[in-house]
Amino acid sequence: MSQRPDELTRLLGEAVSDVHPPDRLTAIRKRTRAARSRRRRWCAGGGALVAAAAAVTAVAVVGQLGDQRVVDPAGPAASDSTATVPAPTAGVGQSSAVQAAYELGSTPSGVRLFREFREVQGQPAQMIQTLLGEDPLDPDYRTAFGDGEIDAVAIGSGEVTFTLTVPPSSLSNRAVDQAAYTAWGVLGRRVPVTLTAPDAASDPGIDSSLSITVQPDRDDLDALALVSISDPGEGTVVSGSFTARGRASSFEGSVPWKILDSTGTVVKRYSAQARGGDGLRLYPWHTRIDVSDLAPGTYTFVASTDDPTGGTEGPGPTSDTRTIVVE
Repeated sequence: MSQRPDELTRLLGEAVSDVHPPDRLTAIRKRTRAARSRRRRWCAGGGALVAAAAAVTAVAVVGQLGDQRVVDPAGPAASDSTATVPAPTAGVGQSSAVQAAYELGSTPSGVRLFREFREVQGQPAQMIQTLLGEDPLDPDYRTAFGDGEIDAVAIGSGEVTFTLTVPPSSLSNRAVDQAAYTAWGVLGRRVPVTLTAPDAASDPGIDSSLSITVQPDRDDLDALALVSISDPGEGTVVSGSFTARGRASSFEGSVPWKILDSTGTVVKRYSAQARGGDGLRLYPWHTRIDVSDLAPGTYTFVASTDDPTGGTEGPGPTSDTRTIVVE
């Protein structure tokens, strides 16, 4: 049976929403707190238009920005079908795009990777290095590469190689994951990612033969936080209502959320529903939240995994938070 145009539009919207959140660029520019950086920033001052397109098949969703495929590296495998749009530009020979940065954060199961979106400029290798070297926008996150640990990033036909200024063995397993997932997010596909030490000639104390490789079949449920917020971004200004979205692997797909005021009092709570709840992978979730009855001010939005045991079994629910400003 053929689908009605409005139904097809809805499916297309849902498919692309977690690949490349459509209001991400607007949200970034509405933030009230500027991100600090330990490195020179490559973000475009004037900004650029970010476009996204999606193709929906029975098995996959793929988007593309110029010649850079933008897919969720923790999502389903991408098909060969793609939709192409002109790449945005910012300066001569430079492109600006909103990309996913994977950051370290604490969970009841230990350190995992959370995801936030930032606007960056440059070629893919430069974007990867910038995303890893900058301070996260969310103060609950941190990066393992903020002190110049990455000397260079090289993208080959079927692999990504990081040349480090420190021995790869000095990095935690989660730091290695951070490099791999951020590279996969920028490239829009999974390829082997190798972290290697500099040549022994430049530093005789480092064995240049040491390297660590992350394979494309890395287990997402071991590396990523079981819930994360894609929208709103940290410090986003909202008025009337806003859309919250992200990914989760939660009991029966339930994603409880709440809003706290500046005193920590819960002023709103409900739950969103992810598209799956089988515990096998992270599924997109989204919901529209009315804040028209809240007084202007700063609030904290919290999304969590569901815990039917009430904390009596297992490590307990995982949560992610965002600061929002209600006008």
